[in-house]
Amino acid sequence: MNPAARTVAHPTCDIGLVLAEAAGTDCGGPTVRVPRTVAALRALGLDAALVHDDVPQRLAHIVNIWPFADAYAALRRMKRRGLPVVFSPVLLLPGSGVREAVEGAAIPGIPDYETVLVRRLLGLADLVIALSTAEAACCEHLAGRPLPLALVPNPVEAPVFASADPAPFLRYAAARWSMDLGRGFVLAVGRIEPRKNQLRLISALAGGLPLVLLGHEADADYAAACRATAGAEVIFAGRLPPGSALLASAYAACRIFAHVATAEGAPLVALEAGAAGAPLMLSDHPAHREFLGPFARLVPALDVGAMRATLHDLWDHPPPAGQRRLQAIHVATAHGYLEHAATLARLYSTVMR
Repeated sequence: MNPAARTVAHPTCDIGLVLAEAAGTDCGGPTVRVPRTVAALRALGLDAALVHDDVPQRLAHIVNIWPFADAYAALRRMKRRGLPVVFSPVLLLPGSGVREAVEGAAIPGIPDYETVLVRRLLGLADLVIALSTAEAACCEHLAGRPLPLALVPNPVEAPVFASADPAPFLRYAAARWSMDLGRGFVLAVGRIEPRKNQLRLISALAGGLPLVLLGHEADADYAAACRATAGAEVIFAGRLPPGSALLASAYAACRIFAHVATAEGAPLVALEAGAAGAPLMLSDHPAHREFLGPFARLVPALDVGAMRATLHDLWDHPPPAGQRRLQAIHVATAHGYLEHAATLARLYSTVMR
């Protein structure tokens, strides 16, 4: 963690960013984004810190709605101290066709947001920050009324990924797995769990294109099913440090980046791959359409046949270099950390008045 993104032991900071418990332990996007956002806020001169049990002096920004009880306890604690509270729920929204396919049943890995507690959570916040227009609409639907809302898309450290060299990851693959990936491979990054949908991706590539899965095994049973289905062309590579040169190299080296989650907030890994200029196959999800739609090939998350056809078409007919450069420029321009922090600083100032 960046030293600037410290966890304070006493309420000495003006602005405290609080990760709800699940976000702080699951190695997902918020665990990467929030500490780096704190560092960017501090670079702008704000007295910001990552806090847990302590209370800042002027404003609290709580990130992640799950588990509901943890987020609610954090919100109540800050409100009892008289602090204005900004809340980023990071709702996991199903992709196109997913909810309809399960006929209203629970979607694996997705909390049931239709609860009184969620309505109370949203109602306690002085400002709700949504990552996408779809999340903003969902928040107001769940609250049952208009909310004080702002749309602030996810940031990404675009320069790290835009300038990456593919060679280190190719050498790493050759040394660790005795695999020559120089002719290309499909890359998927994310925890191995049902929501990330790696099993369908493996099935779509069965007996064909090489696939590298980067991410820790968050669900042992699901990971075992993935391994049982996978052939020799699938590499379970484990987790690489966020923002590391080797992770950036993997994005630069891949022939296709695939992220086919059944539900998402606004996935950081898709933006990282976009910043690297990787050809993108993404599940047809509201945030993917909103932020990367002009550049990505979108597929239904439950349609293995569509995944297979799209992957082979992208492999045989990759986007031209000019389009990939435009993609990288778009991500860098629209999703920079300092711009993200500056937007948050403006919003914080309105809430603290």
